[in-house]
Amino acid sequence: MVFIPFFYCANADSNIEVSYFILHNHLKYFKQINFYCGEEGYCKLNEDLKEKLKDMPDYLKKEFINQLAKYKDITDFHQDFIP
Repeated sequence: MVFIPFFYCANADSNIEVSYFILHNHLKYFKQINFYCGEEGYCKLNEDLKEKLKDMPDYLKKEFINQLAKYKDITDFHQDFIP
């Protein structure tokens, strides 16, 4: 199971998009996940993950959601990231 995140330089406002390539068991997934970051710098998911991840097996969804839980502060999106 491999999660490869990437960010866009244009992500400078309160709506941040994180994209992921996910590789698992010879399958490939591409997901774009939206977050909302308030003025205080705290961020939260701005997505219906149940709908967005419906094509993934349950165990892979769980691992991916754990990856997404790392993003809690706006600075989490603007640093070198090594999973």
